[in-house]
Amino acid sequence: MMKNSILLICSIILLLCSCGKTDLRPKPHTILVNSKELNLSVNGNFVKLKAYVLPLDSRHGDIKWRSTNIDVATVDMFGKVCPRSVGKASIIVYMSNGLKDTCNVNITEL
Repeated sequence: MMKNSILLICSIILLLCSCGKTDLRPKPHTILVNSKELNLSVNGNFVKLKAYVLPLDSRHGDIKWRSTNIDVATVDMFGKVCPRSVGKASIIVYMSNGLKDTCNVNITEL
């Protein structure tokens, strides 16, 4: 009997604590990449791109990166762009809600 009472009280407390909790942070409406164009050389160093989600205090966390041509340039989950061969590619930063932005990458010999 005592065990059931304690369990009931704990359940009520958990229910009360979870009621009315809403995330008051605004939804993101824009994602921006810090560079619109990169000019790199095949044997050059990598470049780290940054993404900014607006408003800055919005709730997000699903920022992803991809390259339109991984034979020319690759990008990792942190925005690190590595040149691979001569050509052009676009690096796209995006979120699951459909927001995206693009950086065009030109890779040359020198």
